[in-house]
Amino acid sequence: MSFILAILFILVLILLVQWLRWRPMDLAIFFGTHILRYGHRGAKKYEPENTVAAFKRAIKDGCDGVELDVHLTVDGTLAVIHDKSLGRTTDHTSSIADLTREQLHTINAAALWPGRQEPIPTLDEVVESLPNHAIINIEIKDYKFLASPRTERAVVDAIHTLDLKSRVVVSSFYPLVLQRIKRLDPKIPTALIWEYTDWRHWLVPLFLLLARPDILHPCHLAIYPWTRWLARVKGVVMQVWVVNEPERMVQLSHDPLIKGIMSDDTRLLTETLTNH
Repeated sequence: MSFILAILFILVLILLVQWLRWRPMDLAIFFGTHILRYGHRGAKKYEPENTVAAFKRAIKDGCDGVELDVHLTVDGTLAVIHDKSLGRTTDHTSSIADLTREQLHTINAAALWPGRQEPIPTLDEVVESLPNHAIINIEIKDYKFLASPRTERAVVDAIHTLDLKSRVVVSSFYPLVLQRIKRLDPKIPTALIWEYTDWRHWLVPLFLLLARPDILHPCHLAIYPWTRWLARVKGVVMQVWVVNEPERMVQLSHDPLIKGIMSDDTRLLTETLTNH
């Protein structure tokens, strides 16, 4: 019994230390005075997701920034695509990890759109296609517990090379990914993502203490009283996803803790928030 109590005491002590070490960055200038509008995987409703065409359309529709997903190729290129397998959105079935940068341009990322041909873009190609004021939310999809943090290092190097630090957020579902980003560069804003609406949402506070993010990225259906309490106490804001209903957009835009909304319908998002 005393052994179990000792273990519990150590765990509580670790959590307390993590709580005290969690000091989010001051991002007041980053967010400004209005709700940020993000195209989720670009303007996913109007263009093939995670393509240059989709990201350019999102900005054209009035979004402040875009949300995108990255995976690392065999030659160390950051490919912008949601799945690690190509089967869902492209005309190939292999894994992104087996491809090179050159091969990305030979694969059609618009296979779900009849008559369209769009290559899988690289992160630098997406950044170069957008105006300098566009915010980039980079979600890291790759994660292996014991593997070398190659993807995290590639993302940090890209942020430095492309001069993105003042307009980037690195997000992930995995707390250890965000830990690695902070070890590589503590000045890069990070955000923990979650979508649990069942009993697992009680695990999220533990994940937050492990990740110690600067921003919270819950699914808009997974905001609970403890979420709001944590946000207030730690002085962090929320950016929510994926919101495609105008009534919900308006409701969330009136929440002072929410500073960003991501949507597949970029035109609807802009029109709704502009009119309210």
